Amino acid sequence: MTGVRRILPVADFWGWSWIGAKLPEPERKALNADMAGKFLWFGPYRDVLISVGVSELLCGFRSAKVSLEPRNGDYVLCVYDTSSVRQAEVEQRHADNYSDHEFLNFAGWKYNFKTRQEHHLPVTGAWFPTSWLAGLRA
Repeated sequence: MTGVRRILPVADFWGWSWIGAKLPEPERKALNADMAGKFLWFGPYRDVLISVGVSELLCGFRSAKVSLEPRNGDYVLCVYDTSSVRQAEVEQRHADNYSDHEFLNFAGWKYNFKTRQEHHLPVTGAWFPTSWLAGLRA
């Protein structure tokens, strides 16, 4: 794992390990404002997902993150891009390079607006991760 962190920096904050830059959340959001969505992988091993994220950034993607905590036994890797146009390329790379890890699941493309819809509070119009809401309802 330490070798991966030497190739590209990994910074842990806001519940994620961000790969490729040590930017605080507001700066990262500004940098990725044009990102339409992300390619998603799920798996039980964070170090494998971080390695996949580094590999994808070395293939030209600008931003990636891996969850710090598993959900239902799996961590998630998000690799951001401006569109889903590279999906065939990513699927092929997954089949060629990552398929040895049978526990690693490539879930495809997800638009950011879909993610925001899943975390939207209609009462306030605010956006919050659902994990934050669990504490409020307890």
